[in-house]
Amino acid sequence: MKNISIYIKGNRQSTAYYRIYQYFDNMPEFERHFHTMMSDSFHDRYMPISRQPVYIKVAAYMHIYIRMFLALLSDCLRPPDYVVIHKRVISRFMPCTFNAMLRYIHRHGAKIIWDFDDHIVANNEVTQRQFDTYSEMADAIVVTHEYLRNLIRSEFRHKTVTLPTTDGDMYRIFRDGNINTVRLRSMEKEVNLVWVGTSVNLKYLYGIVGVLEHTAASLKAKDGRSLRLHVVCDKPLVAQSKTLDIINTKWSRNRAIEAMLTSHIGIMPLVDDVFTKGKGGFKLVQYISIGLPCIGSAVGFNSKVVSGGCGILVSLDSDWEMAILKLSDKDTWQEYSDNAFHHWNEQFGYQKNLDTWRRLLGE
Repeated sequence: MKNISIYIKGNRQSTAYYRIYQYFDNMPEFERHFHTMMSDSFHDRYMPISRQPVYIKVAAYMHIYIRMFLALLSDCLRPPDYVVIHKRVISRFMPCTFNAMLRYIHRHGAKIIWDFDDHIVANNEVTQRQFDTYSEMADAIVVTHEYLRNLIRSEFRHKTVTLPTTDGDMYRIFRDGNINTVRLRSMEKEVNLVWVGTSVNLKYLYGIVGVLEHTAASLKAKDGRSLRLHVVCDKPLVAQSKTLDIINTKWSRNRAIEAMLTSHIGIMPLVDDVFTKGKGGFKLVQYISIGLPCIGSAVGFNSKVVSGGCGILVSLDSDWEMAILKLSDKDTWQEYSDNAFHHWNEQFGYQKNLDTWRRLLGE
């Protein structure tokens, strides 16, 4: 049985679940060892570290350093067949001892697969120097789309494999259930928007609260229906609204699924900058995996996800109202919902991604 050593920041309750765990948990033919930066207890008590006092930040670094050092030492003593690195072994600055240990493991037969799904230099997860080191060291580099591939130096781009982030859980619920019957029934009285994300991205949602409030008033005046915004996040959206109903839910995978199953339109607002161009549009991919028409800002990879008649791309604030009102028509909504699931199955299907990982691992 082949041995895989996986270096990853978060546990199965983190967003890393969708990039790594949902595939490797379904590969019983391998012996798998997951090395997380923090223990669950430390993570639950002190995250986010950025808001902690200096002595906690120092303790956190030492905690991570020791865990990763011991994991690398274990792999030096018994080199695995594969080392999979999700984004980085340790955040920001990689100690030279860690690089030396990785090279030792590599020389002793381990193939290194490096996966990243964000502009990890722009958001300071790694330095440019370490980014180039991973690019040079890796036998294969897994990225979500072409923009991230082009961040890699030209001499290493031949190693890249494109693998968009997807969700392998929810599509079965939609495929085997009667979800849209319930959605269409509730649509007679209200239109439910859903936004799922982390608090670092709430700023993009705040940017469109005003136009959503105006849209809620327009919808109410048009046919008496309410507009509701479901926010599933580790922090609430705190905003004043007279007509728009805002419902905040603490993020968990199950709560996110529940919110998306009972909503009508998934949204992903962004601004156009270096970091957002590197985003993989995962929220949109999640939405369409359960037949949810979506509206997204026309930025970066969003334009690849919102195609095939599954949603509407917007460039201006005023476009949001037009898009929401258009998708609030039941017949139009049904057409877009059918297109959404078909588009997901064709372009972002879970099984295709699982097969890609198996090919990378020589199976």
